[in-house]
Amino acid sequence: GSDPLKQGLLRLPFAEAALNHAFQIYGVKNREKTRSANLLNNQFEVMLELAKHHSYPLQSELPALTMEDHGRYNKSLLYIKDQWSSHPTMEERIARLDQLNWKVELPEKGRANSYFRNIEGTQKALTDLVYSDQDWQDATVLSNSEFVKRWNESLVENIFPQVFNGYYDNRNFGVFDLEAAEAETGLVDRTELFSDIKLNLVYQANAIGNDIGLLQQVAQPKAVIKTFDYDGRRYKAKEANLLANELQNTLKGMEDELLANDRLIYRYCIGIEKRLQRPNKLRDCYKELFTEGEEWTRRMELAQSVHQAMAFTSYVNSYEVIYKSLDAAMHHEANLKKELRVLLDDTLLANEITKEMLEVVQKYLAKDLEYFNGSSYNEIALTILQQSISIFQYLTDRRYFLLKRSLLQVQAELYEQA
Repeated sequence: GSDPLKQGLLRLPFAEAALNHAFQIYGVKNREKTRSANLLNNQFEVMLELAKHHSYPLQSELPALTMEDHGRYNKSLLYIKDQWSSHPTMEERIARLDQLNWKVELPEKGRANSYFRNIEGTQKALTDLVYSDQDWQDATVLSNSEFVKRWNESLVENIFPQVFNGYYDNRNFGVFDLEAAEAETGLVDRTELFSDIKLNLVYQANAIGNDIGLLQQVAQPKAVIKTFDYDGRRYKAKEANLLANELQNTLKGMEDELLANDRLIYRYCIGIEKRLQRPNKLRDCYKELFTEGEEWTRRMELAQSVHQAMAFTSYVNSYEVIYKSLDAAMHHEANLKKELRVLLDDTLLANEITKEMLEVVQKYLAKDLEYFNGSSYNEIALTILQQSISIFQYLTDRRYFLLKRSLLQVQAELYEQA
């Protein structure tokens, strides 16, 4: 029937995200080599936990999503028709199913697992196929209960307090004068600070920022797109830059509104802290995070500078150009190594650096790698470099996240005591 098919379509991205989350338990942060006993069971457990976190109802034992849920995070008004695509969009498929309106009475409601003779055996066989590579033969197999335990620990480590309604999930803190914010007067409407209206504004601002980036690509001379639609109106490609500039003004207005809300949040919570006669912990957390934001930008720019300095290795060049480019890259690399050592010694990141990460970075820091031997590039050395840059970016991101989470835990405690 139409309704089960719609639910299946709407659940696909959610199910894919759940499977990726399950994989991460065995991949990104494992201190030992582990693998799953049944990835499909793991996926199902994650889906239930995520549904609970997002307050999605269950239908036939599975999360039930709507088109509103699907579009909640996608506020883009930009539509570029892909003439080469052979598949309709999600919206087009759902509209077609609504139009067909097939009605089918199922004899029983539940998951399709019941139609398999040996569903668990099939799931385990598929899991074994995923881990059939020789590298996984000595891995410890985790039971489903052990997976659930590790997943819940990971969830606690990687989410922000729910009291904020997802306001900070896709938004970093705007920087403002803390003392000036504290000196402001006037009532603060607590119910508006993290309302759905404010959350929607966050998603709209993110979408417009992404749209601006896409429009700037459309405006490039090499772009093959002739027309596009924005908010229901057809534009020519040559108008992309003009529209992008207009959207910049719209985005600035949204960011100003969000920054004003950030100031109100801070003033409200610091007021609670003062009323409770507690030390100025919240202010210190904000100052630390503001500083870390500057450090994040500086480190990411450094990583990008190394990428750009080594970009010549992707092209055919004369020996003279290669050696000249390598000399020019040495300065950027020296700074990268210096910053990497700082992150490795950072106690805040002690539990974030895996054995695999450490092995790669130690190879990179042990000596100056030779990227060119006089006749060809050393692919092993270049791979170590690229992996080290990725680790550097990950640790930079992670450090900001941990400080942000720490701040939000302090802020949530105050907010809930109002």
